[in-house]
Amino acid sequence: MPDSRFPDLPVLLVDGEESVLLDISMPHITGDVLLERIRETYPQIPVIIITASEDIDVAVRRAVEMRELTRRYSTLRERLMADEISRPEVFARILTQNRRMEAIFVFVESIAPTAEPVLIMGGTGTGKELVAEAIHLASGRPGENVTVNVASLDDTMFADTLFGHLKGTFTGAQTARSGLVQQARGGTRFLDEIGDLPLPSQIKLLRLLEKREYFPLGSDLVSSTDARFVVAATA
Repeated sequence: MPDSRFPDLPVLLVDGEESVLLDISMPHITGDVLLERIRETYPQIPVIIITASEDIDVAVRRAVEMRELTRRYSTLRERLMADEISRPEVFARILTQNRRMEAIFVFVESIAPTAEPVLIMGGTGTGKELVAEAIHLASGRPGENVTVNVASLDDTMFADTLFGHLKGTFTGAQTARSGLVQQARGGTRFLDEIGDLPLPSQIKLLRLLEKREYFPLGSDLVSSTDARFVVAATA
């Protein structure tokens, strides 16, 4: 797709917006020199650097991810700079006049619309569950917000409760179970006291938070989720 600003360069539409496809090896001007000129003149346009044609698919995916990160950063910065709560009703159950807590409220509103996992640290009785509830309310997610205290779950119970199981996986498994993660579509799952989980469960939880993937008990096929996860541990 030609563009008057870059007449000799291929311009792609990445996620609906322009991106420059730049080859490092070029006959008249090196890619790194041209990259510097583009950055100086059009810093808002992402540049996909390739060295061979087979790199294009990976490069485009990375450009999409980078653009999304840039958007999130810009939104976060704008909301933090506002230094005020736009939806006080979200925090109605948290009673405070502490300025530090009000700063936390602003931060909660800033991160709530994203799908990123959130870790809440605090002592017993400090209101971690209320903050998790506020994150869900501020997110606008249509699904439910469900709290699960995982402190008393061993590894098998943890996996079965969150990931479910297939029929016949173990004695007594006469029917399949979907698990709380699958039931959380479009919603938020608050996992409390994750610091008490056994190590195998923590590894499963890490995969879930990083890749949004999990294995139901008895299944060799990976499942995915669009749920938002908020986790808490006692500081």
